[in-house]
Amino acid sequence: MTRMNEIEFQLTPDERMNRVVYTIFILSLFLIEYSTLYSQIEAGGFLEIQNLHDFSDKKNNTMKIGQLELQISAALSRLILIDASAAYNNEKNKFELGGAEINFNLDDYLFENYYANETTSVSAGLFDIPFGIDYRYVASPDRKFVTLPLIVEQTVNNQTGLGSKINYSNGFISTDLFGVLDFSGSIVLGARTGLNYSDELEFGASALMGMDKKNSVNTKMYGADIEWNSNLIDLRDEFIVTNNLSESLILQLSGEDIYGYYLQIRKTLDDVPVFISFRYGYAKINDTSIEVSDNLYRITGCAGYFFKHNIEVKIEYLRQYKNGKNCCDNLTAQLVITF
Repeated sequence: MTRMNEIEFQLTPDERMNRVVYTIFILSLFLIEYSTLYSQIEAGGFLEIQNLHDFSDKKNNTMKIGQLELQISAALSRLILIDASAAYNNEKNKFELGGAEINFNLDDYLFENYYANETTSVSAGLFDIPFGIDYRYVASPDRKFVTLPLIVEQTVNNQTGLGSKINYSNGFISTDLFGVLDFSGSIVLGARTGLNYSDELEFGASALMGMDKKNSVNTKMYGADIEWNSNLIDLRDEFIVTNNLSESLILQLSGEDIYGYYLQIRKTLDDVPVFISFRYGYAKINDTSIEVSDNLYRITGCAGYFFKHNIEVKIEYLRQYKNGKNCCDNLTAQLVITF
């Protein structure tokens, strides 16, 4: 007779992770249903459709669903907030769990607040890894481009992780401490701190390290960022450097040292609901195993129009160079509907 621990052992790392994540999701739904009479429930989501034209291949014109996400949140009390989402995976053509997080607000319970807007919280579940600043703009309605910045795409890539985090904010400083893991034994510990110089200007710093089953550090990543949002322009700059001694399963890095940056500017016109964005990105990838380096440059321009508060159309042009040679030349049209 096969015992339960033998069955558990036969599961792949992804299957074991999915089992835990879906357990959290079902528990979240149970708590929401159980406390319906006492909670405030909100539901929504968004749909994104892309049409991509590759100028290097005149026959390559692809239309697809980029992101489709259904979200639900419930405030069970002043203490407990639950968020859960289901996201469409266009590569596997199916819905998957996008996130499931239980948040405990510790204000007025464990700490005495010294600032008017001071908050402290602890959360657990599946969430976006709070490294850098681009993770705040994972959802298509929040991102005023179609694609990710080059250095983000090559490193943290806005991954989600299963674990817990602590957040503290007082209006001037905001800090996230987090620990996430997958069931292959890889663990990632990290932190991000942001200093709000004013309502418009924020400086940030991030760091994380990945460890293997023997608690040996196999990945290090550091970042610095700045964001300025004003009536004139929106400016964002971010620098990331990694030291990857071996493959990181969560961050999907494969023993490469990477560093780079991006600078982006966005201007929203005053008289019409139109914005124009420009981004320049650079990444250098050093493959330490074969001592080969690649220099990547990416130029991205995007324009968007708001038809209504919940309908947005973007057109993005992306051109990328690898070691001085053009390797990517795309034009993408995107429709985003929020509901």
